[in-house]
Amino acid sequence: VVHCQSQSNAGDQMSRPQAWAKNIISGGGIYHYDTLTKTDDQWNYGASIGPATDGRIKPDLCSFYDEIFTTTSGSPTAYTSSFGGTSGATPIVAGHVGLFFQMWSDGIFGNEVDPEGTVFENRPHMTTAKAMMINTAEQYPFNGTSEDKTRMHQGWGMPSVKNLYDLRDNFYIINEEDILENLEVSTHMVAVESGSPYLKVTMTYADPAGNPGVQSQHRINDLTLKVISPSDVEYWGNYGLKTSIWSQPDGEPDTKDTVECVFIQNPEVGAWTIEIYANEIIQDSHLETPEIDADYALVVSPVLSAPYPPTVEGETQGDVGRQMDFTFVTTDPGNSNLFYWVEWGDGNHTEWFGPSASGTPIIISHTYQIQGNFSITAKAKNLLGTESGWSEPFAVTVIAPQLQIGVISGGLFKITTVVKNTGAIDITKVQWNITLSGSVFLGKQTSGSLLSIAAGGERTINTDFILGFGRTVITVSATHQYSSATLTQNATILLFYIKV
Repeated sequence: VVHCQSQSNAGDQMSRPQAWAKNIISGGGIYHYDTLTKTDDQWNYGASIGPATDGRIKPDLCSFYDEIFTTTSGSPTAYTSSFGGTSGATPIVAGHVGLFFQMWSDGIFGNEVDPEGTVFENRPHMTTAKAMMINTAEQYPFNGTSEDKTRMHQGWGMPSVKNLYDLRDNFYIINEEDILENLEVSTHMVAVESGSPYLKVTMTYADPAGNPGVQSQHRINDLTLKVISPSDVEYWGNYGLKTSIWSQPDGEPDTKDTVECVFIQNPEVGAWTIEIYANEIIQDSHLETPEIDADYALVVSPVLSAPYPPTVEGETQGDVGRQMDFTFVTTDPGNSNLFYWVEWGDGNHTEWFGPSASGTPIIISHTYQIQGNFSITAKAKNLLGTESGWSEPFAVTVIAPQLQIGVISGGLFKITTVVKNTGAIDITKVQWNITLSGSVFLGKQTSGSLLSIAAGGERTINTDFILGFGRTVITVSATHQYSSATLTQNATILLFYIKV
């Protein structure tokens, strides 16, 4: 659930303690002076401002500080136009968040929703809502740290439902689906088309509670954003954004903020790389798993829409060593040709198989060398390098060839039987053994090996010369690396004749 908190109205860094919290949206204020143009808007020492005592950017967003038309006391129809302060600005911010939740529940961003679910049931994670609002906010231009509407006065700008709606088909969104353990890195690829006026990347994460009374640095875990252009220019999260509305290249990681942005003006055309570093995970914030890990929200705009996650179909049961065929298909909103990356679940993968036309099924084969249960997942990317999400897991069971002992036959001097391969592939190096109990004078045990048995085939085995007298139990066994089989049979030996 998103929490919004007013920054207060002291005109300096004197703020309500709650406004400094890491995991909320704190609302700052800007005078609009009752005009339609934003060119005369000013902070003008009204609302409280940042930074937080540890240097974090605050407020998160801003809205109008004065001349707010709203209900008032006196009668059921009473209104006033003199409401203001961050107590007026913050509800406006909260209202924009509420409209975003409705848009998300309507599925306009390509997100999956339950058509029968409520807005509350369909809501995204708090971090995603916060990232979406920041990513699409309208920034007031500024330079340096001493101007009226600098970063610590306006936060990341003023929420814009128009931007949310206009960009609805051009977002890349990670809604806390990605999980990182300490020192792990996640990589995302997005594509920027020619003529795009900007590229905005926003990463937020929910951080465990700290103790500001004893901590000079309020964040606990540290996730870091880096963006790499098609020509390998690197941008670190928030670098340059405290003095301008546009990021500066190179720089260094932000080690304080739980919101990190990279805003690029007139970005290069092509595939951009986004990396999220888990530089320090010292307390578990993703409680759904037993590991000490963290998740995050990532919002990128405007980018070309990614392919949809592929679907996987094929055999659900196979044999060790036998090729299995699987069908993969998805579509790209831009009708681009597609490549497929497949994780087979056994430690092997197929890397960017293709190209194939959008919407055209392709067959990719794999041979499992071990038995077990495996989950196949796949993702697709288009010619611009934009990647889809992962497919739903496709479950496969792989079994090993099984041995079977045939009917045991007796007769003069020896015992005969067959070893069968009931599997779908050839097996090799089968060890077999025939033993007899009781009064056996010669041939009590015979062993051997079979170099191979064809799939569905059988091989005959027999004992050496047998001589004995009386009742016996014949035990036949066969083994290979995947399975074994044993069969026993009562028999009678009359010198050199074995009666089964």
